Amino acid sequence: MPQSDHARTPLKVIGGRVPPAGAFPAGCRFQPRCRHAAAACAEPQADTVLAAGHHTRCGRVAAGDLTPGRQL
Repeated sequence: MPQSDHARTPLKVIGGRVPPAGAFPAGCRFQPRCRHAAAACAEPQADTVLAAGHHTRCGRVAAGDLTPGRQL
């Protein structure tokens, strides 16, 4: 989540187009545009606590396959 009290740096962008509301895929909403997507990403993703105040719904991060913030 961007914070206003942190140094301003450009946000990373995922390429492609965001699907229209109501047309999101069944699993991870980013799966069609994510270069790290795997077959398991087509399934609903559980909310996983990584650390105090840090959560992910990326199954690849939760499993330790990817480092948070570096999956783009």
